[in-house]
Amino acid sequence: TTAIRLGQMVGCAPYRNPGLLAKITANLDVISGGRLDWAGEQRWSARVDAKDIDLATVRKDLPGRVSVLATIEGRGLTPTAPWTAKLASVSGRVLGRALTGRGEISHLAGEYELRDLRIANGDSYANLDGHWGPRVDLRWSADLSNLTLLHPGFAGELASSGRLTGSPERPGMVAEARGRRLRFDGV
Repeated sequence: TTAIRLGQMVGCAPYRNPGLLAKITANLDVISGGRLDWAGEQRWSARVDAKDIDLATVRKDLPGRVSVLATIEGRGLTPTAPWTAKLASVSGRVLGRALTGRGEISHLAGEYELRDLRIANGDSYANLDGHWGPRVDLRWSADLSNLTLLHPGFAGELASSGRLTGSPERPGMVAEARGRRLRFDGV
């Protein structure tokens, strides 16, 4: 055979755990030597409701606990299939300061739309909006009063805003940045 094509009801997507369906699909694709294809576009969705995640398990120097509420939905299981992730809220405390966040990311055929992405920790914040694909148009603003959030070796304050346009291969940037007491690993 040159291809294995399965219809929508074979996967029973509306009745099956999305993680289990993804695992079954991946296994069938390996067994078939990469010849598996779903006929039609399977609708899928997932809800993320993670509570009290200990950030020190990921980065020991970043103490805090975070909760996340999000939904992800899409059609199809191919790399170009459309999906949208809606981050309803991020909340918690990091480095002893309140953490909040929200936003939306959509994908279609290798292109991404970022809408109202915002993360804040105390008085530090970063906002991101725009488009990433063969054509790039991203806008950001950030005011980081504690650069340790980005990397344990960074110190100081940085405020920046700007726009990135063009293509990934030939980007153009117009930006403004102000820094104070900037250091990396003590230098």
